[in-house]
Amino acid sequence: MITLLSLVLIFFGAVLFSIFYMISLQPATLALRIGEKAYKICGRIRMISMAFEFITIAGYVLFIFGEYFNYGILTGNSIVIRIIGVVFTAGTFGFMFYGMAAAGREAALPSKKTKLYGGIYNYMRHPQTLGEMLSWFGFAMILNSLTLLIFSLVWLPLFIGYTVIEDNDLAVRFGKPYIEYTKKVGIFWKK
Repeated sequence: MITLLSLVLIFFGAVLFSIFYMISLQPATLALRIGEKAYKICGRIRMISMAFEFITIAGYVLFIFGEYFNYGILTGNSIVIRIIGVVFTAGTFGFMFYGMAAAGREAALPSKKTKLYGGIYNYMRHPQTLGEMLSWFGFAMILNSLTLLIFSLVWLPLFIGYTVIEDNDLAVRFGKPYIEYTKKVGIFWKK
């Protein structure tokens, strides 16, 4: 029963997170249709998406208490993989939080007044996405779950897709300066 509940939380949490997050990444595009209130709406939608992301995390944690499909990455001395997971997650959170600090309020609440960022954004366009995308692997290692580690592969194409959606919207918002910026700075590393 616990396995089924955790899988439901993971599946529906991930699907609903993805839907709401993709919508939240498009305030400038939405503003073309409904005006500047689109930024506020996208900020609210981003908060909703985060709630579903936390539901997905809860499903990950609950999964390890389930009776089915839960295979350890390492058996016996699982502390090693858990420590690797903590270190890996700390590194991925570093990208995420450093990106959030450079983006400021824009990380959670998009605003038409926001200017192009500096800091880590001089080296990569999506540090928050990189950190968040890879953190799922760290969570799986901390929980010592091979099943969750394999499932975490699902996040790679999803988060890469999010960057495409966001880049398109930022090109609408900032125009030629953003397009020039994308020619110099890669998604996850400097060109």
